[in-house]
Order: sequence, then structure tokens, then C-alpha cells
Amino acid sequence: MVWIKFLISIVIILICGYKLSKYGDTISEKTGLGKGFVGVLLLGAITSLPEVITTISSVSLVKNVNLAWGNIYGSNLLNISVIAFCDFLILDKDFRKFNKNNVLTGALGVIITVIGIIGIAVHKTWIIFSHISLFSILILGTYIIGTYVLYLNERARKANSDYVKNNKEKLENKIFIYFFLNALLIVIAGVNVTYACDEIARITGLGSSFVGSLFLAIATSLPEIVVSISAIKLGAVSMAIGNILGSNFFNVSIIALSDLFYTINSKSIFYDASHIHILTGLIFIILTNIYLTGMVLEAKKRFLRFGYDSIIILILYFLTFSYIFKYG
Repeated sequence: MVWIKFLISIVIILICGYKLSKYGDTISEKTGLGKGFVGVLLLGAITSLPEVITTISSVSLVKNVNLAWGNIYGSNLLNISVIAFCDFLILDKDFRKFNKNNVLTGALGVIITVIGIIGIAVHKTWIIFSHISLFSILILGTYIIGTYVLYLNERARKANSDYVKNNKEKLENKIFIYFFLNALLIVIAGVNVTYACDEIARITGLGSSFVGSLFLAIATSLPEIVVSISAIKLGAVSMAIGNILGSNFFNVSIIALSDLFYTINSKSIFYDASHIHILTGLIFIILTNIYLTGMVLEAKKRFLRFGYDSIIILILYFLTFSYIFKYG
């Protein structure tokens, strides 16, 4: 029964996540936002809505910190591996074309992940206000500043392009209704999948870290996967990559938000986190840097339709989960 509940929730997240992204894209275009900004920030945040709900549910309802951490870092690891998978689907010389905003977003994702790793490693409360950790404040501050920098960069790009400033198309009210309806369905499915994963962890005897990093991460990363693959097939490669990197950047900021809802023994979400998440965080940093290096160098060498960077990413991804399965 729990597996049926899990699969139904996945289907809902899959369908609604795709529709939510389409409506978000329509809204952004008709309000004058550029495609690059949509992929990196707006679309990235929208497709990360399942992570928001499931992570907060993990700490506030299920009271399982490791499920939350596994969901965030596991989703980010999966997202990077999706880029490698997309590499197999399309033989495009522009797949690794340098994009300033995408590289900047990837770098910000690395920085914000490092802060989270340090927070787990020191294993102290470091309370600033109530039960909120210093590291949550640093993560949230980095996200806000980073987002503003990305916005300024996008605005400067528009100023130097033929971007049409006056968009006269009128938005229909039903688009907003559909947008929020799909968002609500994702919220409901996100809560259900959190409970399902917690039950799976108990029934199967698998650790919460492993279940969160694999099952929950896959379920909540489906919108990113569907949107990115669809965008690549439509030729919007830069938006697809921006969606992945933007989601990763946004996902880590959810940890800071979740800290507000974790009130057990007045401790922060960092205090009770397993050190196994330091490994997944470090691997995520390595995989992101591998891909960003390939983008900066615009690497074109391939083996069996995969770029060499993609091959390394996939190998490290599977090795990481083999380790978490055995020791997590």
C-alpha cells in the first residue's frame, strides 16, 4: 500500500510539475522576464516546489532530519546526473556553450553547499535566534545576495541586447488559477510522498539518509527532469541547464527555511544531521565543478555519445549511492 501511495504521489508531482513550469514560463515571458532568468531563477524555484514541501514536512511533521537532508543533497546530486543523461540524448555542439549566468549560478550553488557542509561538520547548535542556526542565516543571506547578483547580470544582458521592453500581451486570469491549482496539488503530493518515504525506510530497514537521498530525491526531482529534457528537445539548451543549476541553488536555501520548522529540543537542523550528508554534499560540489569546467572549456570530446565530464559524473553518482546504501 505504501508503494502505491508513493507512486501515485510521483505521478501527481510529475504531471503538475510539468504544467506548473509551462505556466510559469508563460507568466514570465508576458511580464517581460528573459529566458535565461526564467531558467536559472523562476523556473528553478518552481520546479523545486516539491523539495520545499517534502523537506519542511520531513522536519515538521515526520520529525526526520536525515530525510530532509537526504532529499536536498540527493536531489542536487540527481539533478547534476540529469545533465549527464541529457548529454546522451542530444549531440549538440552548443550543449556546453559558456553561459555567464549558468556558470555563476553553479558557483553560487557550490558556495551555499559548502556552508551547509560546515554546519553539519561542526555539529554544534550555534543558535542565533530561538532555535535558528548561524548557518541557516548564512545560507539564506547567500541565496538572497546571489539572486540579486543574478538579477543585475540579467538586466545588464538585456540592456546590451535587442530585448523587447514593452510586452503588450495581456495575461489571462485563468493562467494564474491553473498555476496555483497545480502548485496546490504538488503541495499535497509532496506531503504524501514524505510520509511514504518515512514508512518505506521503516518497513525495508533502509536508513533515512539513503531513502531520502534516493527515493525522495527522485520523486521531488521529477519536475526538473521532465522540464529539462523537454527544453533540450525544443532546442532551449541554456534554459534546461539553467533550470537544473537554478534548482540546485534554490534547494540548499530550503535547509535554512526548514530550520524554522525544526523545534525538537531547541536544536537546529544541523545539530541532528548525520555526517553521511557531508559526503553527498562534497560529491555534489565535485560533480558541479566538473560540469562547470566542461562548460567553461566548451569541451567537445565524446565517448559513446557521452562527454568525458558526463561519464565521470555518472560514475561518481552511482559510487556515492552504493556507499550510502552500505554505510548510510
